[in-house]
Amino acid sequence: AQLNRIEGGYGLIGFSYTENRLTEDGDSLTLKNTLLHYRMSFGNNLSWDFAYGRGRMNGNQVHEGDVFAMPIRLRINPKVHFEYYPVWSSYNGGSMSEHQFSFNWQHKHYGLTTGYKNWSAGPTTVNGLFAGLYVNF
Repeated sequence: AQLNRIEGGYGLIGFSYTENRLTEDGDSLTLKNTLLHYRMSFGNNLSWDFAYGRGRMNGNQVHEGDVFAMPIRLRINPKVHFEYYPVWSSYNGGSMSEHQFSFNWQHKHYGLTTGYKNWSAGPTTVNGLFAGLYVNF
């Protein structure tokens, strides 16, 4: 699986574009979400967003639908934070949920992340560990 995410904003308002690509045994699924975020901070160490937007699922068929997310970030110190990033979406009457738990280390504008992600839709579940790099301005 591959995750690409771009986030931006200022103050209370933000946006994100996310693209998840899953490939397994010759099958592929791409999930694209564009969300508008209402961002809340509780001091410098806790943030919680409400995000809503549209998504597109492209696999054997193409569906578009509504997407809601509530990412929560807990900063342990200036270099370390935990993140829980749940996403719920509805495509053509079917629902899908994503839950991502990550541990992140950042130095200046660069960071490392590792965690666990779970996708589920009906009886089907895909999950696993991940690691990655990110840039933050």
